[in-house]
Amino acid sequence: GVVSNGVASCNGGGAATWCTDNTTYTNALNKEGDTGNSNCTSTTFIQGTDRCGLAAFSVATYNGSIYVMGGFDGNSPKSSIWKATPSASTGAAGAWTIQAGALVDGSNAVATNTFSGAIAQGGYIYVFGGCVAASPNIGCSTYRSAVQRCVIDSSGNIVANLGTTAGCSSTNQLQLNNGQALFGIAYYSGFIYLIGGA
Repeated sequence: GVVSNGVASCNGGGAATWCTDNTTYTNALNKEGDTGNSNCTSTTFIQGTDRCGLAAFSVATYNGSIYVMGGFDGNSPKSSIWKATPSASTGAAGAWTIQAGALVDGSNAVATNTFSGAIAQGGYIYVFGGCVAASPNIGCSTYRSAVQRCVIDSSGNIVANLGTTAGCSSTNQLQLNNGQALFGIAYYSGFIYLIGGA
């Protein structure tokens, strides 16, 4: 989950059958920084009304919006990016919209990605590593070393991929030395940290 505009958001998740939870739960934070109660409420679904939602995705926030990238929907891995903007007054997540831009591999071909990490800074979302997962399994068959940068336009959307000027691209990005996934990720004082993982 993430916090954006004073709203804690818990997005999706997996069940034992890998039919994933499609629900977004939100709770507004009070002035003490907690939710005031422990019961988040369902507000919207990442992939429409499909009972199988999304798991194993990366998530980032930028300018009040939440971005969910890649993942696994219970049937197959995804290359899509979804965006929602929580209401600053009610905490409701709002509708998830699929973005025109999509995740890519190290050669800039559209590619699925699971268990990656993401950070948003300076008008871009950076997506690190991740897994190639073979349908219908969620596990890693290959670890990715690609780092891609997705351009966020002035409306907060990720537009269609167009070389290095729009959408997502791995061109001119420093790549990871080795394939890596399932790590923690943090940004502090101009540095991005990848912690642990496989």
